[in-house]
Amino acid sequence: MKPVIMFTVSSGNLGNTSTLLEIARACAADFEPIFLCYSFRFSNLISEAGFKTVFLPPIRVRPVNPSPQKFVRQIEAEMALYERYRPVAIVNKHELGPVFSARAAGIPLVWVLPYAWTRPCHESGLLGDHPLTVAEHFYPGQPLPAEAEFLAPYQETARLLGLPIPTQFHDLFAGDLTIVTDLPELTGQAALPAGYT
Repeated sequence: MKPVIMFTVSSGNLGNTSTLLEIARACAADFEPIFLCYSFRFSNLISEAGFKTVFLPPIRVRPVNPSPQKFVRQIEAEMALYERYRPVAIVNKHELGPVFSARAAGIPLVWVLPYAWTRPCHESGLLGDHPLTVAEHFYPGQPLPAEAEFLAPYQETARLLGLPIPTQFHDLFAGDLTIVTDLPELTGQAALPAGYT
């Protein structure tokens, strides 16, 4: 029996789904990929590729400013699935629940991110100095909130779970390993720090 890697996917997003499908295909010789889907849309593509799909109960929180109590229920549901399938790693493309559930369960978290969403990009100053610049699409026609305001519900979630408190925006997008999906020729960053590939 192969060890399980669980892919947490916003399967309502075709880009996220197709990216994680390619990574799963690359892992399938040595691991059993199982997809934890947060939407039914496009989940058929995962099944058609031959991979198992599982779904959370309908308690998903909104992507920004979630209710910490409701978010904890989602995280506990994620952890129940981890307990059932015993993954050796969680590969995450878009969801914030696994940032907390993987850590609470002691399972390595692999983020799959475009360079713009990484701490090295922010520290380079390439996108300016506001850490939430990459999240502008969550605030159409509105000014970006202060970093502390954005973090408040996630900090409360961490407190409720007894986890380390995120103090910066990019703490939410840091895993044990981060796979950067952009080519170095496009980002201008030939070398990435430890923990990024």
